[in-house]
Amino acid sequence: MMYFRKVVQELEKASSVFEKRKILQKALLHDEYTIETFLHAVYDPYRQYNITHGKAMKRGEHYPPQVKDINTTLFRCLDLFRTRQSTGQDALDLWFNFMQTLPRGLSNFAGRILNKDLKCGLGLKTVNKVLVASHLDPIGHGHGVGWQKIYKEQPIWADDDDWYISRKIKGIRCYIIIGRDRPFCLSPQGQSLSTLSVLENAFKFYKGPPILLDGKLALRRKNGKDYYKGLMSQVFQKEHQIENISFNLFDIINLQAITPSFGDRMIQMKEFVEEIDTNILKRVKHIKIKSERHFKSLTNKAQAKRWEGVVLRKNAPYKPGRSNDLLLRFNNKRTT
Repeated sequence: MMYFRKVVQELEKASSVFEKRKILQKALLHDEYTIETFLHAVYDPYRQYNITHGKAMKRGEHYPPQVKDINTTLFRCLDLFRTRQSTGQDALDLWFNFMQTLPRGLSNFAGRILNKDLKCGLGLKTVNKVLVASHLDPIGHGHGVGWQKIYKEQPIWADDDDWYISRKIKGIRCYIIIGRDRPFCLSPQGQSLSTLSVLENAFKFYKGPPILLDGKLALRRKNGKDYYKGLMSQVFQKEHQIENISFNLFDIINLQAITPSFGDRMIQMKEFVEEIDTNILKRVKHIKIKSERHFKSLTNKAQAKRWEGVVLRKNAPYKPGRSNDLLLRFNNKRTT
């Protein structure tokens, strides 16, 4: 842990992404196993530890520790938290007592690892570029985030491939990964969203292959309608759970197979929502565009309903990054 801490201190001082990449490449050449192990502990979105350093230091209780090797104990703790063999007060006590064996500076650094935030301006995208350049496997689900490009009046209705249109949904973008251990929620940047246990529990009985649900969060009224006031502050609030959460699903990605075209993913989404059968989960409606006249009719309706805009999806496999297969058309007069 001492060497990895030294590397992170160098990364903190680096002023550019290029410098950070060079530092990380050099560290991997020096001690590939150690650096790669720590990077996976921090950046792998599938490794969620379910407690925070701050909470453990506030609520943990002291007992005589038996610690021999710092690194072994660190990764043993993280593994117990990840697999939920140690939870609740037991987990808080375990981490609190481990911290008592470390110098203050090192214990704070270990807390960054537990919190999955090294505070050195190094993102997963940069980490994966360095790993691939070093002939190592990238971290995480590997598909990347799909972002929209702005629609520029291109005649998509004349394309050989089908296109689908849907309402631009408000809310906070969220990934839900299920089929691997327990369900968990992530931001597109890979940050764990620990306030969504109610949402995660809705999928705990899923027995199918690993999939990623891509959608947006909203708050749910008693009548089932969505609202958004206070959503942002609640999602990222510490030591808090949102009871009235709602999830608007607009895409589904297979994590162990080639992702099919969007038309097939629409069928998969429909079957999935019917199988889960919960009022927390809603499927965004997508309509196939039949012609230019049909397209104009749909966009006019969106304008009349005062939607912020519409999203246009090509009947193609999921693509990471900004793609011409995923377009956003704002209404002429934007509304909030």
